Amino acid sequence: MKFACCNLTTGVASDCLLCTKCGHNYHFRCLHPTDKRKELSLELKKHWICPECTINQPRTARNDSTPVRVQTNESNVNSRRGAASGIYEDFVLDSADKTSFIVLIRSIISEELASLKGDFKTSMYPIQEELKTFKKEFEIIKVSLDFINSKFDEINKRIECCEGEMNVLTQKCMEIGKLCSSVEEIEFNNNNREQWARKSNVEVYGIPERKNENLISLLQTVFDKTHLQFNINTDIDFITRVASKKKRCEEI
Repeated sequence: MKFACCNLTTGVASDCLLCTKCGHNYHFRCLHPTDKRKELSLELKKHWICPECTINQPRTARNDSTPVRVQTNESNVNSRRGAASGIYEDFVLDSADKTSFIVLIRSIISEELASLKGDFKTSMYPIQEELKTFKKEFEIIKVSLDFINSKFDEINKRIECCEGEMNVLTQKCMEIGKLCSSVEEIEFNNNNREQWARKSNVEVYGIPERKNENLISLLQTVFDKTHLQFNINTDIDFITRVASKKKRCEEI
């Protein structure tokens, strides 16, 4: 059973009212929450009309003692400033009914808001869990990126250091190359000078070696024996013995 006053589908028989005009069902407690009556009379239920039908009902058809105003051409003109419409003159809702309707609307709105709030929390819970998971993953990614950035900076520093050392080594290699060229040139010149210096050398093999020997007098004796003509004071600059490559030489 449906009720026009609220969303309930059940009700006590003593509390239910049926409109004799529109046929809609109502709860007596919804319309009159302040009324203390426990049961309603059969006469009230038999001729009861709902508030909506009461509003639309002509005044002449009501069972009240309120006089009916005769309609004239001037009666439709409102000469008072701010006067209410004729509809509100036909129907005035008592304060108890107003309070009950306001309380009913408020309760319905509160229930709907509470239901929406619960549904919202239920639907947001898995999203919040996913966001927490994403947050943890982002934190892990951030830590990894920070580590990679630190290593990248370290590698850059090492590369710069290696480039500096490579430049130094390149300069050293150039200097070494120049030095090698200079050494080769010096050795070549020295060899030429040695060859020129030894151009007038005379080697004599097979002369026995004696202790405290006089090489000049010994050479003079060799020249006398060979009948060579030379002046030992002017033609000889230096005399020395040189070790033989052979262990033993034949004596002359």
